[in-house]
Amino acid sequence: MSDALQRARDESQRLAIDLASANGQLSAAASQIAAAEDRARVAEARLDRALAEVQARTPETTSADQAAPRKRR
Repeated sequence: MSDALQRARDESQRLAIDLASANGQLSAAASQIAAAEDRARVAEARLDRALAEVQARTPETTSADQAAPRKRR
């Protein structure tokens, strides 16, 4: 086998390994992004519920909530 052919095969194998690695990293990044999007949706829903609860309170309820908490006995 000629040296040029061997170098070409070695380069081809190295490129195949690099491509497989890049594909793995891309797949992992896509999974991480999907998980982050899920967490963001859950957090946004919690914030929406909390905001709705605060907006639904009457002024009397709000002022009562701001009173100092009672000590437990």
